Amino acid sequence: MLKGFLLKYFESIQGWFTSRYWPVILACVGIILTLPALGSGLVFDDYWHSTMFAGRWPWSAEDGSLIGMFSFMDGTLEGSQALKEAGIVPWWMFDGIKAAFWRPLTELTHWIDYQLWPDAPWLMHVHSLLWFGAAIWLAAKLYRRIIGTVWVAGLAGLLFAVDNTHALPAGFIANRNDLIAACFGILALLAHIRWRQDGWRPGAVWGPLCYTLGLFSKESALAVGAYLFAYTLFLDHSRIRRRVAGFLPYVVITLVWFCAYRYLGFGTQGFGIDFYIDPGRAPLLFLKEVFVRLPMLLLAQFSGPPAEVWAGTYFFLPYGKVIIGFLAPGLLGLLGFSVIPLFRYDAVIRFWFVGAILGLTPICAAFPSSRLLFFAGIGLMGIIARVLALWLEQPACSPKRHFLKRHFRQQCTHIVCLSLVVIHLILSPLTLFVYTTGLNVAHYLIRYHTSALPYDEDISRKTVVLLNPPTELVGGYASQVKAAHGEPTPAHVWALASCMYAFTLTRIDDRSIEIESGQGLLDTFTGRLLRGPSHPMYVGQRVVLSGMMVEVLALADDWQPARIRVTFSVSLDDPSLLLLYVKNGRLVPYTPPAIGETVSLPSNRSLFEQIVRL
Repeated sequence: MLKGFLLKYFESIQGWFTSRYWPVILACVGIILTLPALGSGLVFDDYWHSTMFAGRWPWSAEDGSLIGMFSFMDGTLEGSQALKEAGIVPWWMFDGIKAAFWRPLTELTHWIDYQLWPDAPWLMHVHSLLWFGAAIWLAAKLYRRIIGTVWVAGLAGLLFAVDNTHALPAGFIANRNDLIAACFGILALLAHIRWRQDGWRPGAVWGPLCYTLGLFSKESALAVGAYLFAYTLFLDHSRIRRRVAGFLPYVVITLVWFCAYRYLGFGTQGFGIDFYIDPGRAPLLFLKEVFVRLPMLLLAQFSGPPAEVWAGTYFFLPYGKVIIGFLAPGLLGLLGFSVIPLFRYDAVIRFWFVGAILGLTPICAAFPSSRLLFFAGIGLMGIIARVLALWLEQPACSPKRHFLKRHFRQQCTHIVCLSLVVIHLILSPLTLFVYTTGLNVAHYLIRYHTSALPYDEDISRKTVVLLNPPTELVGGYASQVKAAHGEPTPAHVWALASCMYAFTLTRIDDRSIEIESGQGLLDTFTGRLLRGPSHPMYVGQRVVLSGMMVEVLALADDWQPARIRVTFSVSLDDPSLLLLYVKNGRLVPYTPPAIGETVSLPSNRSLFEQIVRL
């Protein structure tokens, strides 16, 4: 009954799906659903970029980037020390961490923003949303080119336009790189396909050129190579020699780009929980993580909850590995059991699937996040549209009736397809709007906590010390946030701990305190990210900054400090030192105890969890 209703409904709106204006309509729908981003201002890395364009970043990138926007850490002691002095990263960060990405074309678009409207973040968001709309329009064109049935192509375009994994790329200014890479990547696919199918010779030039521009926008454009390979394998019906010759330029471009990427000093290394893995430097670790992260990304695309939820469950919850170990094979197995028979008869589904899976493989070098699914979503939404169409049309089509040949498979297919309709056509557009609105909450939280810093010119001569910050992000973004809003900034902002548990503070002498927690002082995600068991600290280790020295006195879990001594260059009672701690969910000034006295500082666990949920 429900299937019949859906069939009649889709038949009634097929005129929309087949309209020549449908790609434009889809672009407008996607932009409308992400309009809340206009009010979110700057968040997270946007503040770092603002600092870079203002010339206040503590070190200059010496790589091949135009501006250094995506060269955050260079893996050197000098660069790490400069970031610690500025308070952008905490004192415990491993000095060998490197995060530098080659995205010159994306940098150019941000440079335009800061030349034309540096004080109008909402216009920067408009700029990003225009790229988002263009990506949707191009994807709709690609579906019409690949999928023979126009209304099915229209359905695929709708699924892609309202996909909730697009919230961050569309609403987060610093994540514009995904949108630009997608636009040029899809253009490369369209040019190549038109050349191979219609004999349009300029496509032999425009395809590789657009692919190169995509790689200059973000590394995720490598997924285009995966789709091109799948096209060569399944949909290009020319002779094998001609197929290989058509694909070869993209292989050459990829190899040249990769060598240049390495030569210019870009890449990642040193993260504590393998947040970023460099496949060139750690190929075995990368291959191992592909089998862990790929199922999480597929679950995020097909099942609804973001990849961050699946990854958080796996890495941080008790028995998380067991939970994911059962859910991933179960849910993905049910989907595969219903869909796999189609692979035998449908070359288009084989193209979408192989392109999406191979395109997701390099993405597994990064910690699972739904924002990384933009390219994969193109293929996976094409599969969903094709599956739904075949399900609705059965048993009229042959030989596809093998798809529903057995009763058990038929029941599984009903469950899968109804779930896909609910998740992707009902819940996904709603959550896309909600997730984009969530960026406004993130902006508010950052402003809320950084507003605790005094608003006066005298603050520029003070060092702010955060004893138990609600999240290390407060310390890392504090000065950048205040500067971006035209407010005076402290000389330094240093966070002393990164834990969600209560800990004790003992004043040793006039200038020194000891902080201790049995569970460890780096037991949050960021603490593990910037240090982690792979780069353990050791008893007696000292970190010296201008005005503060931290010494590790005891360890927890054999890698993180459980007790530290912090010695300042001035008295704890000196007015140039501003101590802050969390009280009732807000940072407030803290009066240090008397010499020899020990006090307990409260847990921030509940507050931290609230921030993570938001």
